[in-house]
Amino acid sequence: MGGPATEPASVLRWFAALLAVPAGVALQLQQRELLEPRLVLAMVLLGAALCAAGWRWRRGFVLGLIGLVLLGFASTDWRASQRLAEVLESGLEGRDLRLTGLVASLPQHGPNGIRFRFRVEQATMAGEPVAVPQLVALGWYSGFHEDATLLQPQRELRAGQRWTFNAGCAGPTARSIRRASTWS
Repeated sequence: MGGPATEPASVLRWFAALLAVPAGVALQLQQRELLEPRLVLAMVLLGAALCAAGWRWRRGFVLGLIGLVLLGFASTDWRASQRLAEVLESGLEGRDLRLTGLVASLPQHGPNGIRFRFRVEQATMAGEPVAVPQLVALGWYSGFHEDATLLQPQRELRAGQRWTFNAGCAGPTARSIRRASTWS
């Protein structure tokens, strides 16, 4: 009457398969260092092969679960390495940069200013082009006292607008560029 898809063993298998990828992600997040790209590629290939074996061979279900765990682990490791490749060069920290680009997110207004994502089209330091991450977080501060108000240009900032900022970069990861000071 119930059919193969509603058998308790089948439901448990699907539930286990749904938990396998997050288990791989959680395992990778416990690692102190990222793996070498060759090893990540090997994990993807092995994980795909094990998933295929688990799908084709009914008794190989555990192999499919191991494959899903490997795919979750490898995809998280790969994405983390992609994000780390986007950091700002350490020589640019604390230096003033001129950034031209688009406001890539809705500005978040706070009591001390505005925070937003900025898609950089061009970055220069002392007139020379420099390499920066394509997407950075900017903070445009108006002051740190209770009477501070947003300046007129800060109130006019909207997603999708093109702006040029002089910005100083800071932060332990150097991913955020702070202190946007001028506009055009």
